[in-house]
Amino acid sequence: MELEAGGRNTITFKSPWGSGESTFSITGISLAPIGTDLTVTFKPASGGNYTLNGETVSAETSKTAAATTEYNLVATPAAEYTFVGWQNAATEEYFSFSPTANLKFVEDVTVEPIFAPIGTAYYKVKTKVFTSLNEADTYATNNGKIIVLIKDGVLPAGDHAISSGNTLLIPFDEAESLYTTEPAFAASGVYTQPTAYRTLTMAAGAKLTVNGAMSIPAKVTTNFGVNGSPSGNCGWVKMEEGSSITANGGLYVYGFITGSGTVTATASATVYQCFQVRDWRGGSQLTGMEHSVFPLSQYYLQNVEVPLTIQAGASLYGYTGADIKIIGQAGTSVFIVGAEGKNALFQITSGQLTMSYDGESDRVTFDIAGTISLKSTTITVSMYSVNSANFVFGVNHNSNIIVRSGSTVTFAKDMAIYPGVEMVIEEGATVAVDSKVNLYIYDADNWGNFVYNNGGNAEFVPVVYAPGRAKDANGNFLVRTGTTDNDAKIIVNGTLDASKGYLYTTCGVNTAGTITDTSGGGANICSTGSGKVIMNPGTATNTYQFTQAVGEVEATYYKIPVTPAKLKQGNGDYLGTESGEYNYLAEHQRWVKGAHTVTDTVTAPTCTEKGYTTHTCTCGYSIVDTCVDALGHTEVVDVAVAPTCTETGLTEGKHCSVCNEILVEQETVAAKGHSWGEPVSEVGGVCTVCGTTAVFVNGNYEIFSLSVTDWYIEKYTGGTTWVGFKGTFTGDVKKTGLQRIGFRINGDEKNELWAEKPDEFDNGTFTCLVERPDGTDSMTGQALLDFGGVCYASNTVTLDLNGDIVKAAKEAALDKQAAAEGGQG
Repeated sequence: MELEAGGRNTITFKSPWGSGESTFSITGISLAPIGTDLTVTFKPASGGNYTLNGETVSAETSKTAAATTEYNLVATPAAEYTFVGWQNAATEEYFSFSPTANLKFVEDVTVEPIFAPIGTAYYKVKTKVFTSLNEADTYATNNGKIIVLIKDGVLPAGDHAISSGNTLLIPFDEAESLYTTEPAFAASGVYTQPTAYRTLTMAAGAKLTVNGAMSIPAKVTTNFGVNGSPSGNCGWVKMEEGSSITANGGLYVYGFITGSGTVTATASATVYQCFQVRDWRGGSQLTGMEHSVFPLSQYYLQNVEVPLTIQAGASLYGYTGADIKIIGQAGTSVFIVGAEGKNALFQITSGQLTMSYDGESDRVTFDIAGTISLKSTTITVSMYSVNSANFVFGVNHNSNIIVRSGSTVTFAKDMAIYPGVEMVIEEGATVAVDSKVNLYIYDADNWGNFVYNNGGNAEFVPVVYAPGRAKDANGNFLVRTGTTDNDAKIIVNGTLDASKGYLYTTCGVNTAGTITDTSGGGANICSTGSGKVIMNPGTATNTYQFTQAVGEVEATYYKIPVTPAKLKQGNGDYLGTESGEYNYLAEHQRWVKGAHTVTDTVTAPTCTEKGYTTHTCTCGYSIVDTCVDALGHTEVVDVAVAPTCTETGLTEGKHCSVCNEILVEQETVAAKGHSWGEPVSEVGGVCTVCGTTAVFVNGNYEIFSLSVTDWYIEKYTGGTTWVGFKGTFTGDVKKTGLQRIGFRINGDEKNELWAEKPDEFDNGTFTCLVERPDGTDSMTGQALLDFGGVCYASNTVTLDLNGDIVKAAKEAALDKQAAAEGGQG
């Protein structure tokens, strides 16, 4: 603008509605006498090209004109380069950071366009530009305090810091709007999916300590159903694995921090995120909700998707907004995490709380290590105020809560654990229900369409946008659909102490909003270790939920039956509880009241049966587990036995050398039978295999054998001793016409004693007499069979005529002879 001599211009600023303070900054004002000729020199570009008033500048060019002359500059970066700004070559300060600029000058200057390789982070402090964040911070301490990232780039590995009093801004708009405790609102009725306007990427090993403040802004929407959600352009920080942000001052994140790094808020830090409300049950009844039904059940704090650790003493706020009739847009901060005694939902006495988002499951994990109480917080939007102390506050469906060993979490006000929530109480950790406080654990069957969203009621509504959410093969975000997942689940491996307050599980089945079954069970309070639950049964029989009025249908409250907590056994059954202590016996996989002693009996595996351990409790209950596979057989080969002419054989088999079980049974192989050659005489032949002799009778070979089994003295006559022989034979004696049986003494054919025929024979036995040679007291020889003059030897026998049996027989014979009249001696 031009001022006449002695003239003035007035600029008026009007603060927008609201209680927050407004700050205005005027820069770039300078005075120059009209009509003064100035010389402006334009240097050629490196890393790109540009035009001056439409003409390409390829060599240094100077223009002399009046101070009011405007120069049109348009920069175009080369491949792999980005435009930084129009720099005063003498001072290294910048006239503009826009690729297209219309500039006027008040003195002779040299203008140089600056292009830089893509990926280099450039920071601006007033009109000075830096590639080193630490150098920018040093300069900012005495020059405006604000450091602005002006180009997407990478913060390299190493230590970086924002000094106390300084602020690092990752802007979301050209105006470089900076928000701290109170962001601006998007236009009423407008919600746009967030996109990155300016991005700082933290390389692996990059460590940023924020002693002052860091602002990652965006506008938030006040639209019903997406209240408090970031909308449109956002500041953005992407963290590589191994990078970290440590906030000792203020961290204001209405855009996003994503990736794989970590963010830690120390005891002196204050952190702000968006408090995104997907339902606002009650509508105009917001402050008049009945039966202690809390008006919010679907709420999310997910601007920081990497693990965010809030240490004791730090504060975490969520900011949200709403369109309110008559008043218009209004916002509020919700105190989420604070020190003990503060009006925060989570109050940390010691230790820390870590929040992290998992895009694959679209769930948020709250990892607790320390001493924390879950209490009440107040939400005030303009004239409307809701204190959660007056309601049953619900833990959101997509929450995982891990209470680490050595930690203590106390529910200090009435709360509900909604379906889909999973809490793990590690061994050595304690979760306590404070005096006269009710804690309701929900069975999924008891949850209906209790979430108001976009003019209807639903079971749940996920966060509207999460950049880290998993995508399908086409690059589309995978959004949870269906119901509220599963029954609420509390895995008690430490202690769940309801000795002062009251622990309930819902116990009805919800069908179209009507509870039809009050048998109990369903909610999942279980254990995988040695958990303990201490019960003080309350007298409540119901809790309540609510559906918002839609069209002509009125708002409705639903009565949800509850029972003193039922504990889920390992086999899926439920145990009702009374006052007292319940312990989970991992060996039994069941809850039992009081202390129990378990005895283990190990049954070793056998070849065919599994081994196992039987756990038997003094209460009489037992369970079998720790199964061990059967050992399997140890095979031994049973060698095959070849058959002979007369004996059967066996096939090869197998058996177990440990248990002797027959694995492959040996089968009998029939005897081969003799293979007779040509007869050696008219009456006999020899087997060509085994050499057995036979008698050829009536055209057939007959095998005979003879065995003497006994002998005796038959009588004495004229000094002659008759020796009786008894024995057995094989073969058809009658058929073959057996002629003689006798002995060949001492192998001498001349000394043969014969009976022409047996005195008796019947059924394979015989009895015969032979005359004993005089003077012979014993005989050793072979029993003989005589067929047609051919003798066949049988077994060898020794006849001892002086033996005891012979003597007895002799005496008997003599006695018999003496008694006979005319007997002979």
